[in-house]
Amino acid sequence: MTLQPVFHDTRWMMEEYGLRQREYNRKKNRYPIYSKRRAQELIGVTLQDAIEQAKRLYPDLRLKATSGRMWTARGLIPSPSMESLGQGKGTKAHYPNDTPAQMAVVGYMMVLGYKQAQIAQARQIVLEGAPVDSDLMRNVVSLLALRQETSNEGTATRLPSPEASELALAVQYYATAIALARTGRPMDSLWPTYTHTQTDYDAEGNETFSFYVSLLGLYWDPRVDQERLAPLAIDLEQKIKEKLEQIQEKRKHDH
Repeated sequence: MTLQPVFHDTRWMMEEYGLRQREYNRKKNRYPIYSKRRAQELIGVTLQDAIEQAKRLYPDLRLKATSGRMWTARGLIPSPSMESLGQGKGTKAHYPNDTPAQMAVVGYMMVLGYKQAQIAQARQIVLEGAPVDSDLMRNVVSLLALRQETSNEGTATRLPSPEASELALAVQYYATAIALARTGRPMDSLWPTYTHTQTDYDAEGNETFSFYVSLLGLYWDPRVDQERLAPLAIDLEQKIKEKLEQIQEKRKHDH
């Protein structure tokens, strides 16, 4: 007896195999994959380069590439863009140029005693804006923006929970540390800051909140309308200069 090939079953198996491979690849590639030309437009740094630059910003950083990829998954550093190297040649990850500064801040805040989940929350509030969709976030916003709530009984300030107080402090540390890291200065430096709070709404109309800082005379956050705030900055810097001169004069008289 001669067996005849069953073309219908073979075609079905090949189609099924192709569908499964497509689903596997879809799950495997968590980040968008770009052509080489498009990836060059989105040029950034490799993970290893980012780690080396971060260690120059914060020498106490202890981080390997495997942990760096975990930091991406946990929301501690940004996700990379993936460059396709051609059929069968794999991909190459390009991380945003701000990644080394963000890595350095994570290392610094872990030494301060913050948990990675707290740092990820602080990062979202500072860099991306976080949805105000829980009592915790409403408490944090009240602390950072000094927001009061109005009810039928009058106006009152929300009393924060200990968890909210700790997260609000983490946000302040993160905001100052990332600004300093972006300028290449030690993250424990003392520098006069100007704080910014920003309320927005996402595509679904939900409220989001951001908190970030600028360093007077040194660094303006790119989200700031510099033309509007330039006069204010000059005034603040002049006041700081006058205060320093008063302190120096007082020290001369004391001696």
